[in-house]
Amino acid sequence: MFSATKLNVSSAPITATPTLSSWVQTYSAGSVFALLSLSKENTQSASELNTLGKTLLDNLESEFFTLETKNLETITEAMKSAIGEIPDGIEISFSLVFIQPNEPDPILYALVYGGGNIRIKRGDAMGTIVTNDKHIVVSSSGFLEDTDVVILQTPSFTKLFSKDELKDAIGEKTVMDAAEIITPKIHANEEGAAGAVLLSYAKPHTTEIIHASPVHTEKPEVDATTTEGKEESEMIEPEDREDAYAEAPLETSHDFLFQEKNNIPRSGSRFSLNMSHSKKLFLTVAVIIAVILTVSVFFAIRKQEDAKAQALFQEVFPPAQQKYDEGQTLVSLNKNLARDDFLQAQKMLFDAQPKFAKDSTQEKQITDLLAKIKTHLDTAEAETQVQAKEASNTASKLLFYEKTNAKDGYTEDDKSIVSVDKISITSTNKTTDKVATLIKNDGKWKDPVGIGTYLGNLYLLDRGTMIYKFASGNYTKSDYLTSSFDLSKAKAMTIDGSIYVLLETGDVVKFTRGKVDTFKVSGLDTPLKNPTKIFTNADMTYLYILDNGNGRIVTLTKEGVFQAQYKAGILKDAKDMDVREKEKIVYVLSSDKIYEVPLK
Repeated sequence: MFSATKLNVSSAPITATPTLSSWVQTYSAGSVFALLSLSKENTQSASELNTLGKTLLDNLESEFFTLETKNLETITEAMKSAIGEIPDGIEISFSLVFIQPNEPDPILYALVYGGGNIRIKRGDAMGTIVTNDKHIVVSSSGFLEDTDVVILQTPSFTKLFSKDELKDAIGEKTVMDAAEIITPKIHANEEGAAGAVLLSYAKPHTTEIIHASPVHTEKPEVDATTTEGKEESEMIEPEDREDAYAEAPLETSHDFLFQEKNNIPRSGSRFSLNMSHSKKLFLTVAVIIAVILTVSVFFAIRKQEDAKAQALFQEVFPPAQQKYDEGQTLVSLNKNLARDDFLQAQKMLFDAQPKFAKDSTQEKQITDLLAKIKTHLDTAEAETQVQAKEASNTASKLLFYEKTNAKDGYTEDDKSIVSVDKISITSTNKTTDKVATLIKNDGKWKDPVGIGTYLGNLYLLDRGTMIYKFASGNYTKSDYLTSSFDLSKAKAMTIDGSIYVLLETGDVVKFTRGKVDTFKVSGLDTPLKNPTKIFTNADMTYLYILDNGNGRIVTLTKEGVFQAQYKAGILKDAKDMDVREKEKIVYVLSSDKIYEVPLK
């Protein structure tokens, strides 16, 4: 039977550029190939589809490679388990091909879930193996033949390429050449869910074994003493020897066979053989055959070792390459998720590299991919480092006021800076610097840690107690929260219509109309450590968190998905920040100085 490493299968992935509403990705590991596309209307973030897609492919990898027996039934169940529950509103196309080694022809297992189809080009004919448009797994299997081309397609790809167009594009070309012809049309149509995988199978060539003709020698001459021992030695006549040679296996030396048949001792023989010319020729041929056999054994052992190395390589390299490719796809969408993929690929390769011989083909491929990964990681790290420079006191009136006044919380609107302490809430006019007391504390709050303003109303975060609302005009006090919530670890707050409360743990709690709203911080490579401030407003796209413990400012979407981070030494000691999102600048108060930190 053919081993997996002897399957001569070439593949060429074709994927469109992801959009906000559609995403496509290919997967390959050994003799497993998959194609996945996801689409959803009105998606606000491309990372939603990407995260779901990565999860499905990771699930498939986990389910498939734990199967003890791989057949149509077990693979179908593994695919169902990998898919699990798909969120409402998401259209999925999931195709899978597994090629199982078999003599004389390998077996092809083809499965499709959701939309999509799998075709095959055999000679001049093009046919469909599996097609599906329902949320069930449809499957088929059969034998591959020499020069077969198998095509996995998403529905968007099928719309762009008819069967005849696809057949003409493939023609007699390699799948890589065919992919180069097809790809430009994919990108020109901007179909984010369009994708395909082209697979070509070539039957391994076998080497014909030619058996050597028997070697003819003269009958050895013996002296008188040898003749007496004829019955004991059971000497074989020449015609008998010829038959014996013809029956000898290829790997058996004729010289060895001759000694065994005639019971000739290897040393100390009492027979005296005359070394005639024909006998010398026979011995020479025997030595040559022995050398050939030795060399053959050496190469057989080496071939076996190479096969083992290649099998191990197929277990490690394709999944690492897959993670690297996913990281490249994510670089422009979410650098932190991309970095996570690069780190996973790097770990796979680091763990496997010592298992391959130095300067072997496998070791060189691993080294080359590690170099590419390092370049991406170095670039990503460099992009997070920013140069903070000292700014003037007039750069941020909010931070200058905070620098010169000891209060517990600060915010601002167009006209004034509002601050709070345990005594009162005051307002300072930005133009005249006139200070006015807005609200005196007569037991209304105990431990103020944050204040915000929205549509003229004031909102006060009293740690461990409540978020209070003071209505514009007469500042009538009311409880903002409609139910109790543990605010004992609250550090700061900000408001854009909803209120975001930053906790000591690094969690962020979102409240809308006084109730807890859906929000979860995700995508961070390093958890928040001793965060102190959170900043946004109704005109900003993102949330900004001052993460002192890690010396950085973290940018999140308003759903909590990580977008970027900016590292600078002065941020470890920073007290507060004033974000100017449109200007791509954050002003930071650190060590009684105001610094300017650029955003990218």
